[in-house]
Amino acid sequence: MAPDRITNAIDSLITHIVPSDPNDPEDVAQERHDTCFEIVKSIIDSPVSPAISSDVNHASDLIKRKLIQSNPTQALRFSNLYTRLLSLPVLEHKWAILYLLYQLADSPDPSEPLPLSPVKPSAPNYRDAISRDAIKRQGRERTSRASRFEEEQFKEAEQAPDKDQAKAKGAGNVWEDKFEIAADMIPSIITQDFAQKVFLIGKSLNFIRHSCGDAMWVEDYSKAASKELRYGDTATLEAWIDEAYKTTMKRLIDLMANKFHLFKHLQALKNYILLGQGDFIALLMESLAANLDRPAGAQYRHTLTAQLEHAIRGSNAQYDSPEVLRRLDARMLQLSHGDIGWDCFTLEYKIDAPVDVVVTEWGNRQYLKVFNFLWRIKRVEFAVLSTWRKCMTGARGVLQNSDPAVSQTWKSTRGVLAEMIHFVGQLQYYILFEVIESSWGELQKRIQKEDCTLDDLIKAHTRYLNDITHKGLLGAKRRTHSSDEDDRTTYMMQLGEILRFMLSYRDSVDGLYSWSVSDFTQRQEADVRSTTRHNDDHDGRDTPMTGSGGVASEFPVLQERLRHLGASFRTRVQILLGDLAYQPDVDMRFLGVAMNFNDVYQPTRRKTKAAPGTATTARSASTNRGEK
Repeated sequence: MAPDRITNAIDSLITHIVPSDPNDPEDVAQERHDTCFEIVKSIIDSPVSPAISSDVNHASDLIKRKLIQSNPTQALRFSNLYTRLLSLPVLEHKWAILYLLYQLADSPDPSEPLPLSPVKPSAPNYRDAISRDAIKRQGRERTSRASRFEEEQFKEAEQAPDKDQAKAKGAGNVWEDKFEIAADMIPSIITQDFAQKVFLIGKSLNFIRHSCGDAMWVEDYSKAASKELRYGDTATLEAWIDEAYKTTMKRLIDLMANKFHLFKHLQALKNYILLGQGDFIALLMESLAANLDRPAGAQYRHTLTAQLEHAIRGSNAQYDSPEVLRRLDARMLQLSHGDIGWDCFTLEYKIDAPVDVVVTEWGNRQYLKVFNFLWRIKRVEFAVLSTWRKCMTGARGVLQNSDPAVSQTWKSTRGVLAEMIHFVGQLQYYILFEVIESSWGELQKRIQKEDCTLDDLIKAHTRYLNDITHKGLLGAKRRTHSSDEDDRTTYMMQLGEILRFMLSYRDSVDGLYSWSVSDFTQRQEADVRSTTRHNDDHDGRDTPMTGSGGVASEFPVLQERLRHLGASFRTRVQILLGDLAYQPDVDMRFLGVAMNFNDVYQPTRRKTKAAPGTATTARSASTNRGEK
């Protein structure tokens, strides 16, 4: 740019911006004009000035920030124009020109009056002054069409999704629902993978700034990564995008892991919601057992919270992080008529933003489903083992009876209890170790990769929960048609029936135990009375005992009920083993083998509306087992 053109531009700016007083002499007006001219010229020509940054991008950043605050739609257009300005070789002191325009447009003290007059210049004067600037005059013809086209393409390609579509998806996930790529709007000059990287960089920077609260890092990285790019240099552009992609993803994962403790929260969910912390769960169940036997409406939150604190202090959970323990809570689910505390109790682990983009609402529901299922199994195990210990202790005392029928009933009862303990133990081992621990190991392998992104974390966690619910017998069996009969064949329904039979059997065993204690007490009292009569020689030895007939009449009812419940339990287990034997998943077939390792059960295949080939395969498999 020639010196006279710069001088003319400065003179025009001073004439439009600095008002003149018609009462001033000509020499005073000329002196004021010369003073302003020298100030502007010193700003432009000064090679080093403490008021102006030597960074070529500083002036652009100032203007860009102002545009983002006042008119965000023009920020992208300004970036395109500034890129073209940097590539023009005929202009010198580009940063100084931009900084001068910014200083003129944005005074550091807006309340300071203008020289000689408080009158403010109008907007058209600004536009007229800027229109004479060499930047707009030389760069407009080259860049107007190209910049407008690229601006529209990128603005439409990387846009926020429609609100109606977000609601249809069940919006609320700021990572997945806030932005999306419109594939048909991607410019033809870039590939799909390249566009995906650019999109993830922008989405990650937005997430780091707004959700993670690390706007300072975004600003510093943007300044450090700002470089001059020549038109058509696609190889350099791809290299820079790859570098920015790796840096941004690494920073995001570092924030999620160290600042927001994502991996600690996943470990806590496994320990407490998936019952991995065995001593804590055992102590919690023991302390809550008497309280949860009461109706659900009689449960109080302060009681549950107190028992939860007791279980934490009495187990290794006390050494866990306070950040983890404060998120753990005990509450009651929505209750229905007839529910007891066991049916409604649940543990809850509260997740805050931004970790909730990984552990979503759907993930919380899956964790709740798995916890309720495992809690039911733990409850049955606790009840059956308590009854077993009571029976084994009583066998050496109050349960001793000379009646062969009573002795045989207790022998068969202890056998069925042993079967139930074996069943629930194998089921619990399978879910906790073969399913949850195995899936946890796979999750760790996926999230510990060096190139792992937040999307990879979300996908790995989703697959982790899907594996647990499917292999953990919580997912319904997939069929080509559905009916009421098919609903009854789901593993969840089958296990629910088996667990209910086990609880009913436990209640009947407790009834038999009470009858045996009562019978033992009456026999002891009869022996004492008989001895007393014999010594005093008052009454005959054949005097009947009062009340013995009523106690004896209860035994056949208890005996029949125990026999019926034991047979029903075995039938349900055989049906379950038959279904597991035909599962394509190896781990689920292994569960059936572990439950029936000594072939005490004969697996029964339930009749289903399957394809002819499936029925033929089932018959041939059954024949092979018979031959063996």
